[in-house]
Amino acid sequence: MAGGLEWSRSVQPLLTTSHSVLDKKDIPEIVKTIVKSETDILEHEDQYEPFYSSFVALATHYLSHSLTAVPKTSWNNLYEACKILMKYLLDRLQNYNEGCAITQKMQMFLLKSLCTGTTSMSKTDISTFTAILKFAKVPSIVRQESDAETTAVQVKETSNCSRLDIGTDIFDQLTSAFNDLSLAKSQKNDTGEDEHVDAEIKDEFKEETKMMFGKRNLHSLQQLDGGKTLVDVCSRLTFLGRYKERYRDAISGGSFILPNTLSEALTMRNSFLPLLNEISIVWRAFSLPILEPLTQKRMENIVTVMMSCLYASLSVAVTNTVIAMTSTAPVKPATGKEEENENYGCSIIQKSLEIFGIVTSAVKSSSRAGGNVAQNVNLMAAWLLLKGLQNIISLTPAVILERKDSKQKADAKSKDSRPNSAKSSFQGFGAVSVALATKALHLVEELMNDLQLEGLYQDMGVSSSGSGLDFPIMQSETAWRRVQKLLSNIPLVDLLLSLVTTSFKKACLLRRLKLGSETSETSSSSASDSITFYEDDFSSSEDSSEDEE
Repeated sequence: MAGGLEWSRSVQPLLTTSHSVLDKKDIPEIVKTIVKSETDILEHEDQYEPFYSSFVALATHYLSHSLTAVPKTSWNNLYEACKILMKYLLDRLQNYNEGCAITQKMQMFLLKSLCTGTTSMSKTDISTFTAILKFAKVPSIVRQESDAETTAVQVKETSNCSRLDIGTDIFDQLTSAFNDLSLAKSQKNDTGEDEHVDAEIKDEFKEETKMMFGKRNLHSLQQLDGGKTLVDVCSRLTFLGRYKERYRDAISGGSFILPNTLSEALTMRNSFLPLLNEISIVWRAFSLPILEPLTQKRMENIVTVMMSCLYASLSVAVTNTVIAMTSTAPVKPATGKEEENENYGCSIIQKSLEIFGIVTSAVKSSSRAGGNVAQNVNLMAAWLLLKGLQNIISLTPAVILERKDSKQKADAKSKDSRPNSAKSSFQGFGAVSVALATKALHLVEELMNDLQLEGLYQDMGVSSSGSGLDFPIMQSETAWRRVQKLLSNIPLVDLLLSLVTTSFKKACLLRRLKLGSETSETSSSSASDSITFYEDDFSSSEDSSEDEE
């Protein structure tokens, strides 16, 4: 670290800011400290990791949150400081350090804050990092500063506040006006010449500042090869790695593993939160424009991560279905813990579908991939989702409770894709399954529309049926070949009819429950009556004509 650098003058504002923006006079000092202390921040003893990691977290948050307060002469130094902060965060994402106070999820959150100019760190996290910074083991360079020296420097700074700091980069000060022309508007507003500046102009300037800040930091991230680093990190996530292996096994023709039993579903439900944390990392990483260049190897890694998220979503949907089917009531009010798990599950599926949308949009607009590869991705995703929905439709109480010979019956039922008895086919079918089914139907529609545009191919050929769908993602395929691959692996018509029947039955049940509550009947009697009516109307054909009133 450079001699005479006042660390305490940079740390103190982070401890006393109290969740608000930094003071305008503190920002240059913090930025200068980060730039001149690059070596100490990036390379230090492990015992000082809590100090530096908490400092990086708070500095990243407050600098991203205080853009409108940055002096014009400090912008170039600010960008350099942000680049150093990104170096630290990328290194910790790649190389785990036990003493680091920043979790992987928070590291990705902070990176995105730097690349977008927005931050929404919770007050709890801010308080946690503040406490860690306050009580962490302080490096010797910080301890060497005496309070008397700090006070003397502060007094001297106050008496000469109007002078330029000779130690700063004069060239940056002279060229800052050319680099940040859009900031001139704010300097006029800050002079007090017009105290009633229109609010819309202020908001517009604030958004322009965020956009400029984000673009410069994205450029720095690309210079650091951050895109490759983030994709590699997403490929090595622990919990998501389980579904990555299961996806690879399934697409190569192996087993399609899902939590079909009650014991597996309960175990799966306990892992919702860590799984959500890792999918959030992927979601934040892929939401940044770092996917290009989409070379074949990189494309395969990205698609595998995306499909792993979809596989995890299917596991969540099956888990919710199994647990719902074992409940005594068709619609059971969720307790605090159950409601929390339901929210985690919904977030997993929502973020996974958003990740899929981000990747497909990037593929369609890529000069290296394009529409052909995008349709290949649609085919793989449609196959995966339909395969999972086929599993949900075929679930029975015998499979869930692990009764004898249940596995053979489940395999046969899965191939048939027809709905089971009333309770087993509709009670567990919930909103998360509907969301995945809706996406699957949309993907099938895109494949069919592509086939309609292309027309029938001359060489129709015959595709061998199988349980897998393993082919190079960059391979050139005709629309007919894609549809043929899908139909040879999925009994599409039977499955779609089963989905319609099951969805209609569940909708009728929910409707009857709603009508029962509106007529002030007790919840237990309305649920019982609804099941009775439902079974009368929609069970087997032999029973449907009995007991009608």
